[in-house]
Amino acid sequence: MKARYLLLSGVLLATSAFAEDVAYSGRTLDVAVDQEAKPIRSMQGSHYSISLPPDQLINKAQACLAAQSGMHVESADQASGQLQATAKLPYRARFSSYTVSSRLTLLAAGGGFQITETGLGVAAAGSEGAADMQPLSQKESGWEKSLDALILGENALVDCLYR
Repeated sequence: MKARYLLLSGVLLATSAFAEDVAYSGRTLDVAVDQEAKPIRSMQGSHYSISLPPDQLINKAQACLAAQSGMHVESADQASGQLQATAKLPYRARFSSYTVSSRLTLLAAGGGFQITETGLGVAAAGSEGAADMQPLSQKESGWEKSLDALILGENALVDCLYR
């Protein structure tokens, strides 16, 4: 019996040692700490309250993203209150131009919504193909500028949803 608890404790400790939550600009980053580069696995925003039912919120989010440069709706399910989009946004850092990309998920439920971004990647401007994108990591110089570009895109969506 003691061996089981010891094994379970060891597994739980090892699992939590591989990732950590890091606060950044009002978001929570899930950072893999088991790798030297410390890749950022996801970025989760606040839970926003809004007085729209999920189906109307998803419809409005589609319209907002269609009007926003660098954002493309991949799928939208009004019934489940979920929207998936891709973001490819330009920014400048260290006297060079880059593109940051992510997969944006908007979940609408219970009188509000939350945005999570996964698959965060970065590439030099002009080489934004899937093969050119490198995972965004905290060890990379300028990672904050990459996140700032994604946050600007996210904020534009949130602002549009409240109009």
